[in-house]
Amino acid sequence: MRTFFMGTPDFAVPSLERIAATTDLTLVVTRPDAVRSRGRKLEPSPVKARALELGLEVVEASRVDDALVERIGSLSCDLGVVAAFGCLLPDALLDAARLGCVNVHASSLPRWRGAAPIQRAILAGDERAGVSIMRVVHDLDAGAYCRQADVDCSGLTSARLLDELARLGADELAAALPAIADGTAQWVEQDESLVTYAKKIRKDEVLLDPDFSAEKNARLVRASGDTAPSRCVVSGRALRVLAAEPDPSVEVERARVLVRKGRIWLGCSEGALRLEQVKPDGKRAMAAQAFAAGIAGKDDSWARVERVARDASRRPLPAWPHWTSSARCAGAMPGLATSCDAPSRSPAWTPATRGWPSAWCSVSSPRRAGSTPPWARTVQGPARSSRAFATRCASPPSS
Repeated sequence: MRTFFMGTPDFAVPSLERIAATTDLTLVVTRPDAVRSRGRKLEPSPVKARALELGLEVVEASRVDDALVERIGSLSCDLGVVAAFGCLLPDALLDAARLGCVNVHASSLPRWRGAAPIQRAILAGDERAGVSIMRVVHDLDAGAYCRQADVDCSGLTSARLLDELARLGADELAAALPAIADGTAQWVEQDESLVTYAKKIRKDEVLLDPDFSAEKNARLVRASGDTAPSRCVVSGRALRVLAAEPDPSVEVERARVLVRKGRIWLGCSEGALRLEQVKPDGKRAMAAQAFAAGIAGKDDSWARVERVARDASRRPLPAWPHWTSSARCAGAMPGLATSCDAPSRSPAWTPATRGWPSAWCSVSSPRRAGSTPPWARTVQGPARSSRAFATRCASPPSS
């Protein structure tokens, strides 16, 4: 069987490996390299990295355009396999292979159609989560399925559940391929009355709150990840909670912190949440015992982290001082324009970069040309929708 594969994240890698081992895999399509870690360097998707290790041909695409559809169509494939590719597929692609396209979806359809089925299953408190091998159709995750399987997801984090479902999905895909190839697969249409949708998780959805029960806060921690971390403020320190469990054996007043024998409990509206691992802002991840040593005897309250508007969190520009006709400033870097040639005139300035560089201004003065007098300094600040820097010159001291 000739196939092509479309996928991007870690979830898709086991399915890629199984397709490569059992079919004539002609092409792998994945999303372009992106910044995926704190190093701020471009990195290949997990699917691309594994495909190159297997010696497969890889095409990167942020969207499926006519040229890509034409290229895939020229391969004369029997089947297309999709696993978390990352964008909607055009109808033209569905006819590019003789038997159409199938998708490895991380839920027991029709429950949790959409982008975040694993996280939504955890947040909803589902006892079981599964995978479906389904036809790709025009509507989102609405195709009939030929195989399903599930696992117990009680107490699992989203990362752990993703790993289990990725392996389970690859197994179900391998079992479905022979039946799809010979036309004996039994396709089951989804019951539209049972459909639920798994929208992408927003950051504010997984913030811990003392008004929630301990069980709900624990589910928020398990469903969180790097893109949407579970956060709170404990004893005045903002942190991310990496692991936590409800503890019915301890009673703590709501919104209070109990530190005892190196352990930390947060009082919730119902029950207490025991912290296992945390990451204070600006620090590395650590066991709760290490964090407890730093807050013992201090403020014993905890609270929700309130969202702060992006621009409001940055330092605003100070009020511009009185500008004198004796000081005329020109930005030393391209893109920055600050000038003044009359009293009480505010400078005109433009954003130069999204970073936070330091830049000095060349100021005309009795000193050596190009020198920077002590009364000229750089002030960093935001410019509405982007970061910028501006030069502020205070009036020179009278001589």
